[in-house]
Amino acid sequence: MYYTYIPRLLVFFLALQLIRCETTNVRRRRGLPFLFDVPNIVQSLLQKQTELVQCLTDSNKATTLKNYLNAITAQLFNPPLIYNNKKYLISKFPYKDSFDANNYCIALGGYLAEINDNNEYQAAQHYLSITPGADIVLIGGTDAAQEGTWKFPRTGTLVPVLDWAPGQPDDLGNEDCLDIWKSKGGKMGDLPCGFRSDQDRFMCELPNDF
Repeated sequence: MYYTYIPRLLVFFLALQLIRCETTNVRRRRGLPFLFDVPNIVQSLLQKQTELVQCLTDSNKATTLKNYLNAITAQLFNPPLIYNNKKYLISKFPYKDSFDANNYCIALGGYLAEINDNNEYQAAQHYLSITPGADIVLIGGTDAAQEGTWKFPRTGTLVPVLDWAPGQPDDLGNEDCLDIWKSKGGKMGDLPCGFRSDQDRFMCELPNDF
């Protein structure tokens, strides 16, 4: 389960929390955090990075901090896809439910990947095809409000690209969330918005400046 990543995250988190920037001085600080919710840890790391980079004058130290964040991302996510000035990340771990998955994406400054056109869809399909350990990947899209009407949960707009795998969508067991399925040729399917399998993954979309 993804909780095995928490000790690694805490190492990075504690290392960053031990320093504080006041004007141009960096000094040690007492006290350790007790955060065990991974999305909150990632969010705190991002906030800490922003604060420190703003006031550190030593570019090497700022680079080191950015490297910490990159190392954390590498622990949690597969190597990214860069497409159309966006970054896409497939998780290395499962999710509790679609809200949990989206919270990870929000912590990184993004959201569950939204497929807006066929070119983006083909890029996402290729990314999934070359990502090891990922078969069914949750993306942005739900028909929870009205069965058969698929919308992006972030904006409420209609999902413009729906390319279903054979037999999909079947709403088997109240399946109201959208996925891309590697073993079905990268086609789309519906799946429960709650926990289904520890083999399931999710895909985030975020600006390429992260």
